[in-house]
Amino acid sequence: MLRNYFKIALKGLLRQKYYTFISLFGIIITLSVLTVSVALMNHATSMGKSGSRLDRCMIVNRIEARFKKGHIISYPSYYVLDQYVRNLKGPEAISIFSEAHEAVIYSENKRIPLKIKYTDDVFWDIAEFPFLEGMSFKKEAVDRAEMVAVITDRAGQNIFGTKPALGEYLETSKGTYRIIGIIPFREIRAIFLNADIFVPLTTSLGAMNSKELWGDEFALMQAADKSQFAPIKNEFQSHMEQLIKDHKDALQITSLDCFIGTMSESFMTEAGQSEIVTFLGIIGMMILFMLLPAVNLTTVNISRIMERFPEIGIRKAFGASSSTLMGQFIIENVILTLIGGLIAYILSWIALLLINASGVVPWGYIELDMKVFFYSMIVTVFFGIFSGVLPSYRMSRLHPAEALKGISR
Repeated sequence: MLRNYFKIALKGLLRQKYYTFISLFGIIITLSVLTVSVALMNHATSMGKSGSRLDRCMIVNRIEARFKKGHIISYPSYYVLDQYVRNLKGPEAISIFSEAHEAVIYSENKRIPLKIKYTDDVFWDIAEFPFLEGMSFKKEAVDRAEMVAVITDRAGQNIFGTKPALGEYLETSKGTYRIIGIIPFREIRAIFLNADIFVPLTTSLGAMNSKELWGDEFALMQAADKSQFAPIKNEFQSHMEQLIKDHKDALQITSLDCFIGTMSESFMTEAGQSEIVTFLGIIGMMILFMLLPAVNLTTVNISRIMERFPEIGIRKAFGASSSTLMGQFIIENVILTLIGGLIAYILSWIALLLINASGVVPWGYIELDMKVFFYSMIVTVFFGIFSGVLPSYRMSRLHPAEALKGISR
């Protein structure tokens, strides 16, 4: 029975090419836009893969101090993070590292602008980057301020081409480093971890000795699990209160706020009111895109089924039941949705490949979120069934004579 439904459905869809095209177009556009949008949003706001150490990390990346006259919003300094964050008891591990700085590499008379990041040794334990060659620098190398570097494979190709990069020396505007490790660029999944070259934090000029509250460093805190976020935040706030006590008189600070949270929370906090409205608008558009298949399929289905009065009349005259006709129309919708979903998956995959190749997103590699695509498909199939039930029910209950005359109730 199901096999016959399937054959009839395919012939019906091929016979009505115009309506089939309209329905397919709506489904493909909806799923493609939704899948690519969610993949981009996940890439911008997620820290790491589910279950990874990064997935249970919080970041400290902003400090805001208010004075009697004016205020400062900046990244925290190494001094603040080292004195008031590194000694927190709640986190399993704490890493301090810098923002990515511009660094110029000179290779074979070529000037190559890249990003360099100063990190400690804990950074590598938390980030869990896989190594293509070599290894990361250890605590001893950081303590001795050794001029060693880990680079991405993309940076290696830009600088050395097809030649081996491991063991080579890197002439940068920040100093000369020996390359001891190479990581895949596509495994950098968080914007705050983004860089082309990673070197020991102690080789940074000036940052280690400054007693300013504001600088360009971040702290990454790894919790045992996400349930520990709240206790860590409470402990962090008590340390910030101590920071105010220590510096209130000297700097005449009236209030001080230092951000701690996940990447998603950082994204929402950094965004201004207008950006939040824009973000909510995008969410609204995504919901609207999810509703489009229902509206699209309902209207198209009504038109498509009305075109099939003679077929319905003849089949009812030969004894086809209402349930048989309803089943046929619903299966047609499901087949149409599955075909549209398959094409949308291919288009989304191609779109993300083009986005990755274009360099529009400056870090990591955007991957198709299969979970989102799967749930989108379920919702779209539901809409496909839902939108086919009413018109097919009405048409299947027509008297054969009415159907043959093209009369609709």
